[in-house]
Amino acid sequence: MNARTKGLKLSGLLDSGAIPKADPAVIARMPTLIEPESQNPCHREISISLIDPSPFQPRLRFDHEELARLADSIKEGTLSDPISVREKANGRYELISGERRWRAHQFLDLKTIPAVLRLLDDRQSALIAIASNTVREDLSDFELGRCFKKTIDSGYVKSVAELSKIIGLSRQQIDRCLDFMKLPTEAINKLEHTPNCFGANCAEFFAGYVKNGHGDAVITAVNLIVEEGFTEQKAMMWLRNSTAPEIPKRKKNPTNVPLFYGKKQVGNAYLDHRKVVINCHDGVKPTELLEMVRGFFNGGSE
Repeated sequence: MNARTKGLKLSGLLDSGAIPKADPAVIARMPTLIEPESQNPCHREISISLIDPSPFQPRLRFDHEELARLADSIKEGTLSDPISVREKANGRYELISGERRWRAHQFLDLKTIPAVLRLLDDRQSALIAIASNTVREDLSDFELGRCFKKTIDSGYVKSVAELSKIIGLSRQQIDRCLDFMKLPTEAINKLEHTPNCFGANCAEFFAGYVKNGHGDAVITAVNLIVEEGFTEQKAMMWLRNSTAPEIPKRKKNPTNVPLFYGKKQVGNAYLDHRKVVINCHDGVKPTELLEMVRGFFNGGSE
């Protein structure tokens, strides 16, 4: 980074209000923040085989039909926007933006692609790649969360607050996307192959249950969505019901029946299933009460 741009924060790359619909609108504003105004962008035709995708590209899956349509546009000459790259120390190039255009050129078996060469360090390249992809509407919350986690772990940003300023999303939105990364490894591995199966709201709900020790149940809930076709709401309801503590049935207090011998109360009796339980009253010994009961029955049988 040159002296003119040293210490300059990459903030305000995205509008705080209306978010652009496509990454070229974002990329167009970035060079003035990271390169000298006097420097003219360097345009080149670069060999496709010398270009590597950005390690901070959030997208896990590329739609084949969309790439085919993009390839048709390139073949017909209706799409000529160059990709953005930076030169690496080994003579190769790293994509900054335009991976789908690069893939579409490969689809057409073209050998070269028009590119704009940017002078960026590792941090700048990572942050611009993330910011330019964040505005894409077809990215899943999981793909964003995965990319945000990688950015923070890399040390290119120190906190969610700093990342929020760079990419123009609120801290709450970023935190909710990061909740995907709090899920069990087995669940994350499932999402690597099916990143669009549920959103950040559901991930936030699942992460709360992981925190409370229900990781295995969360894995099952994710499997129900991925493999059984459960909706988010149905899976969340299943998780809530399957982890709810059982409420023990309240044991009814037995109804005591007072026992009298003449006018004197000698004890209390109550039913315990098929048994009659008798408790002696104060001052009455069990043997005395037993004799009273025996005498009552013997007298009654005569």
